[in-house]
Amino acid sequence: SVLTCAESFAQSKNKNIRLSVATVLLNTAFFLHSSTGGGYAGLHQRVVSIVSVILQSNSYESEAMIRTLVALGTIVLANAEAKDAAKSLFLGSKVEPAAYPHGDKAKAIAKEIYSLIG
Repeated sequence: SVLTCAESFAQSKNKNIRLSVATVLLNTAFFLHSSTGGGYAGLHQRVVSIVSVILQSNSYESEAMIRTLVALGTIVLANAEAKDAAKSLFLGSKVEPAAYPHGDKAKAIAKEIYSLIG
């Protein structure tokens, strides 16, 4: 699947690939948030898992990090299981340090995510 591919490239050394991974996560999160049908069990948690890898990598540029953070915020709003998964991975404590070097926009998004999953 596309998420399997994104997961395998999440720690790429190529900045264009990292931006592509972040874009896939953002698009997937938006799709899952706007989808009314079922059949997507486990996808929310996979997005959260890939975001966790990205936050720990400390290798993403600002635009890719912002997209990743927006994807995380969207997915935890969309699904209680995703929110629980984010809490279990302690992402609330990881978003602000990961966002800090990426400017005010990233920091603001991280604060909103922290307020959701703290």
